[in-house]
Amino acid sequence: MIDTARCFYSLADLAALFMTLSIRTPRNRPYYDKRYTIDHFQTKLLKLASGFQTGAGARVAQLRHKQLRGFLDEFMDEI
Repeated sequence: MIDTARCFYSLADLAALFMTLSIRTPRNRPYYDKRYTIDHFQTKLLKLASGFQTGAGARVAQLRHKQLRGFLDEFMDEI
């Protein structure tokens, strides 16, 4: 899950907050991944799979998408 690790590392380097506990999910605000790392899943990471053109690439992308979605769902269940 290098993509997940890279997301957290990169956005921490930019001094983004991991998330805000007062608003678990951004239902009442737009996604803002430069401020909240967890929003980056919705603004970019979960959109990547739809852009792969080859069969092999699309299969790998769908697997990664499923893993990212699983991580995000489990994380949100824990908080």
